[in-house]
Amino acid sequence: QRPPRKQGAALAPGRVPSEDCGGHRRRELGELQEALAGGDKVAAEKELGDVLFAIVNYARHHKIEPEVALEGTNNRFTSRFLYVEEQVHNSGKTWQEFTLDELDKFWDEAKKQEK
Repeated sequence: QRPPRKQGAALAPGRVPSEDCGGHRRRELGELQEALAGGDKVAAEKELGDVLFAIVNYARHHKIEPEVALEGTNNRFTSRFLYVEEQVHNSGKTWQEFTLDELDKFWDEAKKQEK
């Protein structure tokens, strides 16, 4: 794991003005889309890294901890998937016997239970 200093330097005042946070993310996303359209996987991976870095900076600018946000997303995904898995198991059918729409319905039920 890399030391947080590197990220902190990118967040130093004057590095990316707050009014440009949105422009920076859009620019990075545009570069990712260009790399994808060109079929260049290596460039796309590089640009995806830049997009993720820009989003992390944006989140921190708004006092959101990206690691906490991502951990919450991972936990919700796991919980929802386990619910879908349980519904499939309880039905006595195989995964292949369900349509994507039916599985999405289970997913939506899991989401409703979170609220």
